[in-house]
Amino acid sequence: MSVCLLPTVEYTLMQSSQAKLMPSFLPNATVYLLAYPLKFYPDDLYLDVSSLICAVVFGLGFLVGVPGNIAVIILNRNIQHLSPVNQSLMLSLAVLDLLFLLTVPFLIYGILYIWTLGDVASFLLTYLSFVSIYGSQITVTLISVQRYLVVVKQLNTLNNFGPKRLLVLLWTVFLIAPIPFCIALELTVSDERIDQLWMVMLITEIIWGFIIMFIVAFSYICLYRKLKQAAFFDNPQTTRLVISITVSFFVLYFPYHVNNILTVIAFFLKNKNLMENCDNWWYISVAIVSLNSSVNPYLYHSLFFYVIFYFYACFVTPEEGRNNG
Repeated sequence: MSVCLLPTVEYTLMQSSQAKLMPSFLPNATVYLLAYPLKFYPDDLYLDVSSLICAVVFGLGFLVGVPGNIAVIILNRNIQHLSPVNQSLMLSLAVLDLLFLLTVPFLIYGILYIWTLGDVASFLLTYLSFVSIYGSQITVTLISVQRYLVVVKQLNTLNNFGPKRLLVLLWTVFLIAPIPFCIALELTVSDERIDQLWMVMLITEIIWGFIIMFIVAFSYICLYRKLKQAAFFDNPQTTRLVISITVSFFVLYFPYHVNNILTVIAFFLKNKNLMENCDNWWYISVAIVSLNSSVNPYLYHSLFFYVIFYFYACFVTPEEGRNNG
């Protein structure tokens, strides 16, 4: 077993002196790839502090997020007053978040114990996690863009495109896009190039993450400024909700991307102490990222959000809101 300097870059040396790249480089939820048999411990249970914290955070997210997302899917009458596109995006987000949360028990097992469920289960877990995390990110971004277009620009671009066509397009991308990445996990690369490949993956992930955060932040900041311009807008619940959506997204994702940036810096500076610290914080930061799937139903399905926010945002009657929301 040979371990690369990078945190989560663990790979097994093959007889051909080539290394089989493990899937820890996957963006923004690399966490579920912890389930791969990357670690070998003298005992069945690995009681590392960072791993235990990670498992506890995962467990709390599972307990909070599963019932919340199930409630959104089953009790969708709370969003029936929204436009068809917004209803579709909200339900799609709940399904994606629930899909990820259902993999959490296996992730906790993979964090604390040696993986014994086989390569097929490991590969399937990776694929489902990829679908759910990337799908959730893209959906959250589209929800932000939709609100920005309707409220700030008075455009119904996504509504005109149609909810069914939008869902078919999105889920086609969600299901197909991870396949090349999952196949790439089975490829072998020379030991000399493994570090460079990891740097490319991390830098790509950092750029992707900050683009997503910028779009979400820009959309909600413009949205909030538009609402503040309304002469009759004076609702603290709406203000707090808009702020909470933006802040929560940043709080949950920012530590993970900062840790990746520090990892890249540590690699180029060859700073082993910083790399070890990044390694420890990586497990915790990805667990924090996973909480986004737990808080989404509570942020996006607030009574104040749908009754007050959309009313003041669109400046229309409830009947008109169904057509323009």
